Amino acid sequence: AEGMAFAHNGHAHPTATLDALLSGADAPAPAGDTDSERYWSLVRAAAAQGRPMDEALLDVAGQIAAVTAATSLNALVLTPTALVGVAWWHEPVIRRAGDGETGRDYRLWYRVATDRVVIASAYVADDGPAWQELPHGHALTIDRATLRTRVAAASGVRTAA
Repeated sequence: AEGMAFAHNGHAHPTATLDALLSGADAPAPAGDTDSERYWSLVRAAAAQGRPMDEALLDVAGQIAAVTAATSLNALVLTPTALVGVAWWHEPVIRRAGDGETGRDYRLWYRVATDRVVIASAYVADDGPAWQELPHGHALTIDRATLRTRVAAASGVRTAA
């Protein structure tokens, strides 16, 4: 939509609650019926007000978290100039018997190398540069032209010392 792409890893429910947020946000109508489409519509509405994408993502994730039950609101937005990821989950460790998830699932990890920056929605061990966890309530912005990164915290979220 509008030259951007959106991905969401998680689930927020009930959708009726998301619909109530949409009606109050002057947001574009979602094309389908998923929670991700509703999340994306809210982010687009926040960004349309001239807000930076990292701020829009963090604020919308906080709004959704305040009124829904969710496993995760982690999301990525690709714009013409940046890739922005937000780490937002409700449960510090999500474990469900038999499905193979670990305490590192539903978190965002990133690594910076000289020629790329990689974001993953689950920890990936390899011999390359060290992976760093993007803390809960934080957004990572990667400038697509320079690969410079910036990490920002949501309002009211403390950065670990």
